[in-house]
Amino acid sequence: MSGSLTFGYCCDGQTGFGSGAQGPQGPQGPQGPQGPAGQDASGGGGLGALLVGITGDSGITGPYETEQLFFDSNDGFTYTAITGISGGIIGNPQVQQNAVDISYIEGVLYDQPPAVENPASTSTSNQITLSWDQFTPLQQQSAFAVAPSSLGSDFDWLPYIADFELGVLDSANPSVWDTYTSSSFTTTTGAYTTWQGYVGTHSQPNHLNTVDVTKASTGSVIFGIQNPLKLDLTQAATGGQYRFRFAFTNQSAQTPNYVYFPDASGYLLFGNFGPANPPSTIQFTNATYSTLTIGGLGDAAGMDASTNAPYNTTPTSTLAVQYGVDVSGSARSGTLQINGFASDISLAILQPVPASNLQAWSESLDTNAYPEFNYETVIDPSQTYYAINTAADFSNTQVYAGSSVQDAVKLPIPTKAQV
Repeated sequence: MSGSLTFGYCCDGQTGFGSGAQGPQGPQGPQGPQGPAGQDASGGGGLGALLVGITGDSGITGPYETEQLFFDSNDGFTYTAITGISGGIIGNPQVQQNAVDISYIEGVLYDQPPAVENPASTSTSNQITLSWDQFTPLQQQSAFAVAPSSLGSDFDWLPYIADFELGVLDSANPSVWDTYTSSSFTTTTGAYTTWQGYVGTHSQPNHLNTVDVTKASTGSVIFGIQNPLKLDLTQAATGGQYRFRFAFTNQSAQTPNYVYFPDASGYLLFGNFGPANPPSTIQFTNATYSTLTIGGLGDAAGMDASTNAPYNTTPTSTLAVQYGVDVSGSARSGTLQINGFASDISLAILQPVPASNLQAWSESLDTNAYPEFNYETVIDPSQTYYAINTAADFSNTQVYAGSSVQDAVKLPIPTKAQV
C-alpha cells in the first residue's frame, strides 16, 4: 500500500518506531501531596561566629554575626567601677586589635603577680641597694573584694598582691636561699611593724620598690617595714658574695615571678677587706728573773683598713689577724749567769697561731728569760712590730706600727730565797 505510514513487524521481527520533533510544554499539573518527614540534621563545622548586639558596630540592626564579642556602647554595654576604661573587647588579640586575651583574665585569677620591672643594683663597701620601677607590676583597683579579711580592702587590687619574698643566696652555700617575707620585718623606730600598716598608708602593695642590704651590726637586727626595706647581714657579710631575688606574691600555688640581682647566675659583694690596721701598743709584762711575757693591742678601728671589721664578732673564717715583732735580749756587762749563759738573744714573734679575731695578743718568753738580761723590741734600723690579716688581696701585707710604739725591760737578779 502506498502513501501511508505503517507500524508493524518488519522482516527481522524487531519492533520499529519513529522519532519526531519535541512538542510544546504542557500546562503545570496540580501540587502533589506532602512528602514524608526528613532525617534529623547534624551540624557541621561552624565559623566560630556569634549573633549578638542591639545594633552592630556599623549601625546594622542586630543580632548580627561577629567573630569577637564586643563590650561597647554600640552594643548596649557600659563599664562601671573601672577608672580610665571606656570600652574593651574579649577575643583574640591576633585578630582584633586591643582585644583582651582570655589567658590574661585567667592569669589575674590564678597566677602569681607579674614580675617587677627594670631591676637594678648598686654596691659600696657597706651597702648593696636593690631597686625596681615603683608601682610595678601595674595594678588596677578591683570593683569587688579580692583580699582575705586578714589583709583588708587596701589589698583589693588586680593583679592581687598579698605579700613579698626577698631571697638571699651566699656564694659559700649556693644551694640554699635564705628567704624573708613581710613577717621577717617586725619592729624598729620610725617604720611600720606590719605589712598591712605600710600598705594602708601608701595606698597599694606595689609602692615598695627598694631594698638596702647592709652589714652594719655585729648581731642580728630586725627592722620594720619601710621603703627602702632594710636587711642587715651583719659584719660577717664583709667580703662575701651574694645573689638576691625579689617577687611580690599571693596565695597561688605557682612559683613566684622572681627578678634577680645582679642576674640569675652572678653575685654582688660588699667592698673587699683591706690590709690590716697598724698595731697600737706593745709591752713587756710578768718580768721576773725567770719569766717574761710580751703582748700588745691591734688598732681600735678594726681588723682591716677598708671596712674596719670588728674584733671578736667577725668569724675567723671571714677575716683573722696576727701580730709580729722582733725581740732582742743581751746580758748586762759583768753579769754572772747560772750555767754560764750570756749569749745574745734574737726572737721573731708571731701571735696568735693560728690567726684569730682578737685585738689583744701575747706570748710567753719564759724559755728565753734570764736574770740581768735587757730585752727590747727592735726598731733599729727600722720598726719590726706589725699586723697582718687574712684578706685575700692583702694576706702578705705587713703593716708596721709607728717608731714610737716600742718597749724595753731588764730582768732582775733573783734573791737567795728564789734560787
